[in-house]
Amino acid sequence: MKLIDRYLGFELAKWFALSLSFLLAILFLQALSDDPDFAQGLLDQEGRKRILAWILGYAPWVLPVSCFVATVTSLSFLSKNREVLALRASGFSSWGLSKPYVVFGVMLSVLCWLSVNSKDRLSGPFNQVEDVLLLDSFRMKIGKERIWYFGEFDEKSAKGTGVHVYSYDANGSDSYRIRAQSAFRDGHDWIFENGRFLGFPSAKGLPVPRESGIGLNWEVPAIQSSNIIQGRSSPRINKTFSSLRLSLPSDDPRVHAALRKKPANLSFRELTKVIENYPHQSSRELYPYRLRRAQLAGSAPSCLLAVLCGLAIALRKKSSSVGSLAGFALLGAFSFYLLKTFCDALGEKGIVSEWEAVGIPYFFVVLGSLLLLRNR
Repeated sequence: MKLIDRYLGFELAKWFALSLSFLLAILFLQALSDDPDFAQGLLDQEGRKRILAWILGYAPWVLPVSCFVATVTSLSFLSKNREVLALRASGFSSWGLSKPYVVFGVMLSVLCWLSVNSKDRLSGPFNQVEDVLLLDSFRMKIGKERIWYFGEFDEKSAKGTGVHVYSYDANGSDSYRIRAQSAFRDGHDWIFENGRFLGFPSAKGLPVPRESGIGLNWEVPAIQSSNIIQGRSSPRINKTFSSLRLSLPSDDPRVHAALRKKPANLSFRELTKVIENYPHQSSRELYPYRLRRAQLAGSAPSCLLAVLCGLAIALRKKSSSVGSLAGFALLGAFSFYLLKTFCDALGEKGIVSEWEAVGIPYFFVVLGSLLLLRNR
């Protein structure tokens, strides 16, 4: 690497570190004002992991903003000291000046993308350090087919206690009910222990647990839906069991348990798994999780894009003072933050798609840079 490239890279890194520290300090004060206990235990191991997860959660947007501010500010000071003019007089092209900045932007983009799934490497999927593994009064709904209630559910072992399952047929009538002391997931099956089974006549027939305790038999001919009075049927089967195994491949509690966590606490892989496996793809509950996944996906090229926009502004032919460029950079970063916050709110409500919410702020950044160059 040439000496001039190292010098330009050092100047950029210096302003990047200053800008990043400033943004994180503001966010830290905001988090501290919202939660006075946020800073407790930062010196122990759990506290360090918590603050690291907090920083990684903000990385997809603080890194691009810091790249943009650092690019404009560092080049503005180089222009003030006539260093850019001297380099151009020595035969350096715009690409020669921009190369260290582009390389830095690519490196930061890779780092930003790696931070997306860093939580997986720290603690594994669906098992974050800051998350509570034991859930109380956990409920999950599987379309219109079944509703589950757990007195307590342990995500780590996929086992619940105080389990109630209500199953319905295509007409919404009761099909069967299960009350069990405990239940756990084994592959695609659920194993219920020490409970009671209630079977109702339905459009599919009468469900009866097999003597082996594995699966159900649907006895008696299917009842015509016109002969069923929804919600008024009495159970024809009422029996206790020590163990009952049912194949319920779509009843994955980890997906529903993940919806009890904030989207910012889930990695890209976890978000993808939640979205793809959730039974109701059009549910409003998925909007914040779709938005978060789009934000993480859009973070990959964001740092490089921010650097390119900063280069387009700082290397234009008409020079400006350091104060005006630095002020413009801060104003641009602040405007980007406001626009991003507004678009994120629209994306969380489903007013615009998650990709539109992520792309609109970057579109205006590029458009503003092009208009500024044209006017200059």
